[in-house]
Amino acid sequence: MQCGEGNGLAIAFSVHLLGAFIIDLNSRSGGNAAARLHEIEAPRAGMNRYGATGRGMTNSYGEEPSKLQFIRDQAATEDFFGSHDRVARAIASVIANNKDLKVIGLLGRWGSGKSTVVAHVQKHLAADQRLKSHVFCYDAWLHQSDPPRRSFLETLIAFLIANNLTTEKRWKADLDILNRQVEYTETRSTPTLTIAGRIFLFSFALIPLGMQLIDHDWFQELGKAGFRGKAFYLGLLLLFAPALIGGVLALCAKGKDRENLWALFVNRQSQHQRNRTTRTPDPTTIEFQKLFRKVISAVPADTCQLIFVIDNLDRLHEAEAVEMWGTIRSFFLGSHGDELDPTRVNLPVVILPIDQDAITRMYAVEHGEAVAPKLARSFMDKTFDLTFHVASPPLSDWNRYLRDRLLAVFNEQFDERWAFQMGRLYGRWREADPANEITPRALNVTVNEAATLWLQWSREVTFVAIAYFVIFRDAIAKNVEQAVMEPAIDLSDLDPNWRSGVAALHYGVPPEVAIQILMEPRLLDAMSGRSPDQFKRQAALPGFKEVLQRILDKAHPMDPKAAAQTAVLLDELGIESDPSTESIWAALRARIAAGRPWEDLASVDADGLQAMLANCPSARLAPFIDQMAQKLSSADDSMITGEDGRRAFLRMTQALNEATERGQCNLPSIAIRGTVENYLNLVGAVGAPPNAAKLIDPPGSIQFAANKLAELLKVSKTAVGAGRKFEALMVRRDEIDWSSFLAAAYEVANGQPATHVGIAPALHALGRFYQTDDATKESVKTLSQNGMLTGRMNEFQSNRNDGPLAEAIALLIMSGGDMPPPNGISWSTIAEVPSFGNDVRNALLLFGEEAPLLRLVYIAANNDNVSPLCRAVATAYLRSSNLGRLAVRAVISGVDTYLTLFEVDDHARFAAQLPNYPNFWDELRTAQLNESSLRLFSLLALSDEPAISGAVRKSARAILLTHLRATSQETWLSSIQTGDEPLPSAQAFADGTKGSANIGISLFNALNSQIDSMVGDSLPGYAARWFAATRLLANSHIKTLFKNLRDYILAHAHSASVVPLLILGSDQLLDAGEFAKQGDRCVRLLLPSFLDDLKGREWLQGRPERVAAWLNSSGQDSRAVFADQLRQRWSQADDNSKASIQSLWDACNLEGHLD
Repeated sequence: MQCGEGNGLAIAFSVHLLGAFIIDLNSRSGGNAAARLHEIEAPRAGMNRYGATGRGMTNSYGEEPSKLQFIRDQAATEDFFGSHDRVARAIASVIANNKDLKVIGLLGRWGSGKSTVVAHVQKHLAADQRLKSHVFCYDAWLHQSDPPRRSFLETLIAFLIANNLTTEKRWKADLDILNRQVEYTETRSTPTLTIAGRIFLFSFALIPLGMQLIDHDWFQELGKAGFRGKAFYLGLLLLFAPALIGGVLALCAKGKDRENLWALFVNRQSQHQRNRTTRTPDPTTIEFQKLFRKVISAVPADTCQLIFVIDNLDRLHEAEAVEMWGTIRSFFLGSHGDELDPTRVNLPVVILPIDQDAITRMYAVEHGEAVAPKLARSFMDKTFDLTFHVASPPLSDWNRYLRDRLLAVFNEQFDERWAFQMGRLYGRWREADPANEITPRALNVTVNEAATLWLQWSREVTFVAIAYFVIFRDAIAKNVEQAVMEPAIDLSDLDPNWRSGVAALHYGVPPEVAIQILMEPRLLDAMSGRSPDQFKRQAALPGFKEVLQRILDKAHPMDPKAAAQTAVLLDELGIESDPSTESIWAALRARIAAGRPWEDLASVDADGLQAMLANCPSARLAPFIDQMAQKLSSADDSMITGEDGRRAFLRMTQALNEATERGQCNLPSIAIRGTVENYLNLVGAVGAPPNAAKLIDPPGSIQFAANKLAELLKVSKTAVGAGRKFEALMVRRDEIDWSSFLAAAYEVANGQPATHVGIAPALHALGRFYQTDDATKESVKTLSQNGMLTGRMNEFQSNRNDGPLAEAIALLIMSGGDMPPPNGISWSTIAEVPSFGNDVRNALLLFGEEAPLLRLVYIAANNDNVSPLCRAVATAYLRSSNLGRLAVRAVISGVDTYLTLFEVDDHARFAAQLPNYPNFWDELRTAQLNESSLRLFSLLALSDEPAISGAVRKSARAILLTHLRATSQETWLSSIQTGDEPLPSAQAFADGTKGSANIGISLFNALNSQIDSMVGDSLPGYAARWFAATRLLANSHIKTLFKNLRDYILAHAHSASVVPLLILGSDQLLDAGEFAKQGDRCVRLLLPSFLDDLKGREWLQGRPERVAAWLNSSGQDSRAVFADQLRQRWSQADDNSKASIQSLWDACNLEGHLD
């Protein structure tokens, strides 16, 4: 038994004990446990013995494995890899051709095949006819307990004798001297009698007496009365007493005592021993060397070449290896001196197969690990004349070798997939740690171990599970749970139940018991909160539900925190509901409802209750809610004195309340124990649900709680958290008479110093009742008028108390009090705080202000200094998409006033919210079309702001068009002349419609009446506005208007404004005015005016087709006149003008030449 087996026995005992418990549980539950265990292993029904399912494969569970051929730990006769024989041939060649070699080092990892190389060296040396070699293999491991020098020499002499290289007689005396011990022993033994022997011996003393009683005289007395008549018979009895006693003792003897009657009488010896021993002092190293050389000298050079192999030195303990190496060094590495004649003796060659790491460990024993590698390297350089290395074959060769070993051991049971599976595991094992080395011996050992386990477990465990267990045995021994739950490689594709198989091999019990034994303690750790990650890992194993159910069934009573922890972990798994899962949830609900009272409350208790409620069937919710409500009501109030306990209690209450809807029931009253202060602390806790006071009843009445809160508010020390407590009670405001509390609030706000904690809660409470309680409104106005409210504002600002500061400002806004900048800091600076506007807005909303913008407009209009404050608050309302109550008509008629509350970029967003008011569109239809309404129309109908929806823009445009069509002629005339509204809005409207707006007849009449003003217009931009306004008309109106303008232009063709007017009207005027139909007049009346103007000539040059059309439609005389006019102007023009006239001549295709 190795070290640590005591713990193994304890584990095994526990495993079998728990197995017995499961069997007992099965018998008590009518077979249910067995059924569950059967379900765990149900997948095995389709699993073959090779760890995979497949048609045509024989299921070996229940079959006896056939005879296996185990691998012996000996040198291989066949070089499977090819590399071993290559090294062996080289070594044999070196020995045959180099007579002066002393030591050859053969380096390789333990089990790498060094012994195989040595065996092949022997084979090659034996085949060499030139060399009569004898290979002496000394197994250092086999002789590790013997004195190394003496053991080596004795073994060597025995080898030489066995190979007829010497005789035992020749070395007997030397060996006796070597043993240093001659002993003579003389022993004398004295037997002793047993009790039976003494009785038997005493019976012989009775014979003389018997002889006396059978003489003639006593014979004569036979038949007489008394002793004399019987004395003869007594003599006969005494005479034969030894025989009778001996017979009786023989009959009574048993067993071996009957076979050896002498042992009945004599069984003890008294020994006297005398020893004589002749001893000499222990032999020295020199004496051993002399004997060794003498032995070597006895083997003539012409007889053989000795090769000494010191094998398995690397298997010894480091200290023993150091001692053994001292022997080798003393025999082989010292000078042989004159005793060995090289002409008569072939000096032996030493082959030392050893692991290089073993040499390092040998030096580490004496010199320490730091310098051991360097010393080992130096040792090998100085010791070995030559060094050969046993190389590690490639992975493919290992896999072939592994297959060969498996086939050799398992014979007909072998399956080709085994080699692949085990090779795959070996590869992962090697990747896990670079120090892991695959060697032939390691593979042999692994295959043998797998075979021994296969003999025991082939009916219950697949081969792949056995292979995993054997290869990763060390990791499994350290932590079996981690080894199966976080495996180096997942084998589920080969065997879904491989984890239970590995556990079975580890614990030595059936798989279904092993996996559950492994599971239960870890589940208990997880349920207790010590190792919650274990729960998820165990849930992935077969039998999880059954084990968890069994734990819950045994837990009477159960710690409520453990039940809650289990519920949380189970809920996180997200297991689909089935009868077994529902049973587990039912057990958890029963355990927590009937379990021990809570010692304290934490978040896990609330999480667990939420999980139980979420996984409770609707039909069973109502009774469970009742049970938990009663349990919370009976909880000790000490559990809610701390912040964590209060938070957990509130969450649990809220969870029960939320579950009532699904359970179609009402939440029973939950009343806490203890003081009303404890109740207020609970419902007013940070993060408490808003309806906490409605779900939980105080120890007394709710009115008593409110009155108590008023008392607490007056004292600074007890006023901490009064605001939250007040808000908590507000959910039951209709049940409470607040007069006492509000009076206390006014008292605190009006008279207490700035350090009083209750000032902010007092103002908060006054604000909450400002709109609904007249007395409170008057109190707030008093505070505003006497400057106390402004003073509180300054105090809050100084203390950077933003929430109370916002509420104080809200009260000032609502009460209309003066609002000087707090502490002299401008409102602009204060408004720059990002959350400021939103804080004030929230306060106004909380205090019930319905028309905030109206108040803000009023304040901003009367006090420019407060405008930044008003803008910040108004913007916050705008961002929330809730502007409060608005007088829509007043907004339409004075929209610019409201727009001053917002940045320009927010104007469209403000306008976009106005249509949400019910009567907005009606008010917009009936509103006067003035600057204010047109400003609103510009935002709603004419802008392309994303804030304005398409539907709003469409509706606004329709109403605007109606207003524009209803505009009078006089209004249009004034707008055209001045450029004021409504013309700009109408133009923007036309641009937005991308076509004719068709404003109507009033605009047409206004434009038509101004035609005579177009020629000779002196108003800046008048003609441009006139032409722009024509786009607002229908096409028919435009044509009529432009024809009228044409006729007027032709009638006043010599006016200096004609050319600019035609240029301004452009082609639209020419086309719609049908100038081509008056071609002859155009040639005679208009073209001369264009010829005298540089811009006019450029205009004509840009329209050669139009000029040509006029010329073609005119008479010959008109054409001739136009040609003469061009010649005349050409003759008088400068070079630039000549070029322009020449270009126009060419464009008009006139006959002749300019010159």
